[in-house]
Amino acid sequence: MTFDLPPGISFLLQIVPKQLLPLTVVFILQKLHPDLLEARYGWLLVYVFAIPLTLFAKYTYRNIAQRLDMRKLGARPLPSVPSTKPGGIDLISQSLKSFNEGYIGTFQTREFLVQYDLLYSL
Repeated sequence: MTFDLPPGISFLLQIVPKQLLPLTVVFILQKLHPDLLEARYGWLLVYVFAIPLTLFAKYTYRNIAQRLDMRKLGARPLPSVPSTKPGGIDLISQSLKSFNEGYIGTFQTREFLVQYDLLYSL
């Protein structure tokens, strides 16, 4: 008789170790070198920023690895519209504004198409 785990528990067993790894590393570092941070709440800040910094490091590493692979293959990145705000929030807001005032995608005016041509990645 085999015992199958529900998908939610299976997912949690896969994701929890990845999420706890940065906190575990900080905990071990704190135990090995307790005098590393003199501030009273210094370690608390390290714990708070451990996961976001880990995600940023993973993203940066993946981005650099993809660029190196593209360079090896002679490929070019997909063209994209430069955005003034992180995540292209300004482009999303322009799109939502045009949706409320007219048709979807009408913010891509003639000047937009002349400057950026047809884009498939925003």
